[in-house]
Amino acid sequence: MVWNKGAWIGSVVGCTTWMALSAIAVLGHDPLLGGVALALVLGVVLFARALWQRRAAVHPIRAVQGLCAATLVAALAGIGFALWRDSIPAEITTPLLLSLVVLPLMAGVFELRKRLEDRALSH
Repeated sequence: MVWNKGAWIGSVVGCTTWMALSAIAVLGHDPLLGGVALALVLGVVLFARALWQRRAAVHPIRAVQGLCAATLVAALAGIGFALWRDSIPAEITTPLLLSLVVLPLMAGVFELRKRLEDRALSH
């Protein structure tokens, strides 16, 4: 597997668009929470940019896993901050957290792909 600019941009957009739209939607209700959420999105984008800049030293699958992890951490931080501020109803907390399960699942799928790739190269 090799780095692909379009695929990387698509991955970053896919991981951050929902966060950015959520942050913008929250701005009117809770400007501080919206600002924190936008800052978290920016953090993920900057992390993704750093991974792209280090692409010669980072395997693309490890980069996607890192992007998934960064997105998960940012989302959990945003949800935690929102709960701390009582800005989201408690009854949506569980479904919201469950929706994040897709990120470690994606990282696991990419790990399987990496191991299969490594195995094929070793034979």
